[in-house]
Amino acid sequence: MSLRVLISGAGLGGLTLAHGLRAAGIEPLLFERGPRDVDLSGSFRIHIDGNGSRALHACLPAALWHRFEQHSAASPRGIEFVTERLRHLAFIAEAQPPNAPFAHSHPISRSGLRQLLLEGLEDAIRFDQRVVGYEQPSANEVVVRFADGSTASGDVLVGADGSASPIRKQLLPDARVVDTGVGGIAGKVYLNDAVREAIGRRWLSQMTMVLPARGMAFFMAPFLRRPDLPEPEAQLDMPEHLFWVVIGRAEAFGGFDDSERSHAQLQQQALRMVSGWHPLLGDLVRRAATETLIGVPLYTAESVAAWQPGRVTLLGDAIHTMTPLQGLGGNTALVDAANLCQRLIEVERGRAELREAIGRYEASMRGYGFEAVQRSLQVSNSVASTNAFGRLAFRGVLSAVDRVPALRDAMFRRQEMEIARAA
Repeated sequence: MSLRVLISGAGLGGLTLAHGLRAAGIEPLLFERGPRDVDLSGSFRIHIDGNGSRALHACLPAALWHRFEQHSAASPRGIEFVTERLRHLAFIAEAQPPNAPFAHSHPISRSGLRQLLLEGLEDAIRFDQRVVGYEQPSANEVVVRFADGSTASGDVLVGADGSASPIRKQLLPDARVVDTGVGGIAGKVYLNDAVREAIGRRWLSQMTMVLPARGMAFFMAPFLRRPDLPEPEAQLDMPEHLFWVVIGRAEAFGGFDDSERSHAQLQQQALRMVSGWHPLLGDLVRRAATETLIGVPLYTAESVAAWQPGRVTLLGDAIHTMTPLQGLGGNTALVDAANLCQRLIEVERGRAELREAIGRYEASMRGYGFEAVQRSLQVSNSVASTNAFGRLAFRGVLSAVDRVPALRDAMFRRQEMEIARAA
């Protein structure tokens, strides 16, 4: 009899896992606390890197992978590090795996990708069904409980329900997600010919990290149609734009709870933070569509010691919430999905015992997942550091490694290789 896999949460990781299981003949059942349809206008880009792309390619049916590529924006040529006066420090080119053409990066709307991944799973998802906990009435069954009092039973329960996961809170009650004290204000600059000319080709071809003398950073990235896809094939779920976020310590922003601050107030706060920097950066803040401005506190998970594997497991933000400054959170969730999918397929085909397979997944996931958490946290603390000497030293290191390609690649691509190898 086929495994019955219950998945709490229909985010990117849970949906990717469901597609991979269904392709292997395992029928998943997902429970999503919210509605099916979401407003794409408020969505922000997510940068699916080589690891995330490999995971999606491994799990999605060929037709859906093709649609994912069609909906993706143009890959940036890499990331440049610059000073607040836009003086060059270092440039890291986008990796182009020679033996895996599908493993290049894919910028895409986060909400648009979710809507895409819902395709083909309509009969496997119950929307507006909020999971509140689970029970294990026997050694061979797990029962999930919902807010309306109903239940569903299966062989495996996967918590893929985000940082506030009720599954994690029950499975690992001591696991904590904490405020880093770092955050930012983000916005979008929608593009037309005049705006493109004002910004310039350089900044619209790459991701850019601006590192001033101390206490702040400014990141920007384009969202453009792929030039290799003619209209109307290139179907973006958001208008072309340049995304930016100014990042710093909470006290520098007066906190990050924007519930009582208007969009215009957020814009004025961001302008104060980039005052005295290159005029282009202030111009980008002023040009941002006011309704897109948001204040974003950054959270991180604390490391968790190994636990006894069983029929309940976790993936993505439900276990390793991380700050977004290296773009690893969503990508690591996709790697989790492909990793767990492979382990469950081994069980389905009689090659492994269930607890052993889940234990292998969890051991691997804890390794690369919490390594990504720590690296993301280090970057967050570094870009928001008020230590002028430390920032000066780091800018010096960037300038030095920019002149030594082998050292540069070792410094900036180690994490991608570690995740790919572990998963």
